[in-house]
Amino acid sequence: MSEADIEQMNDMHKGGIGVSRIRDFMASLACGYHNVPYTTRDMHDVNAKQRREGDLDAESCLRYLRECKENDPALYYKEVVDGEGVLQHLFWCDGTSQIDYQVFRDVVEFDTTYKKNVYLSPLVVFSGVNHHNQTIVFAATLVANEKEETYVWLLQYLQTAMKGKALVSIITDGDRQMKSGIEQVFLKAHHRLCTWHLLRNATSNIEKPNFTKMFKDCMLGIYKFGTFQRKWFEMVEKFGVADKRWEVGADFECAKGDPVMTTNLKQLEHFPAENYTREIFYLFVPILDRACAMRVVDFEDNGSYFIHTVSRYGTLGKDSRVVATSEMCEI
Repeated sequence: MSEADIEQMNDMHKGGIGVSRIRDFMASLACGYHNVPYTTRDMHDVNAKQRREGDLDAESCLRYLRECKENDPALYYKEVVDGEGVLQHLFWCDGTSQIDYQVFRDVVEFDTTYKKNVYLSPLVVFSGVNHHNQTIVFAATLVANEKEETYVWLLQYLQTAMKGKALVSIITDGDRQMKSGIEQVFLKAHHRLCTWHLLRNATSNIEKPNFTKMFKDCMLGIYKFGTFQRKWFEMVEKFGVADKRWEVGADFECAKGDPVMTTNLKQLEHFPAENYTREIFYLFVPILDRACAMRVVDFEDNGSYFIHTVSRYGTLGKDSRVVATSEMCEI
């Protein structure tokens, strides 16, 4: 078998194509299996060549991280190799990511991009959102598998890299191994499922578009607890799903210049305009617009806290009670 044939077989094997299918393909090119001198030794040559290339890639990656650490002393990485010296897991995060984590770790997404690289290794990414409403990456890990002990390992190194600072809230796709790993390492973290997976599960398991619509309304709507309960049980009863379960599986550029005030609450609008980044301010303005449609219909001061009863103009029977304490600064 020629070197070119072995190279082609190697590329196919890297792409995840099985041995038998590779042989079928080579036989089709050679007009029959009898024309393919495809032996165990040939496959050994392919595997050996792939192993050598993998070793070189792993060493190049580690060398690159060592070079990066010379320019960024805070960069943190950790590798794990098996008994034969083959790289299994690789965790890394740079200094900027660590600073971002200290400030923006309120909500962290824990996501796996499954086997999208040539070595078919899952890439685990920890990400969040900054004050410009931009996605930021806190850390990343290449792993050889998605076992519980693997997730425990990478979460422990995330905690080490972030100077012991625990996660506050973490969002995943509901993978049970992830869930177990989180419970072992970040005991107090609030574990939630992302809305995309919740909606996908609702759509695929119930298969009723109107249910998905009502489910989305319950999930994303802003309701008082009693109103949410009523809507939820109405949905459950209407679609008969009470017993159905499924696996819920550039600061300067942004800060310069004064935004135009657009609401009637000018004084209240000026404060976020001066303190928020532009992206967050423009997300806040529609909320302030909705506040302009509210009016205070009653007020009570009992000495330790204030109670404001508010209603929306033109909407009867939907009053809300806002309780505020001046000493504790709580609402």
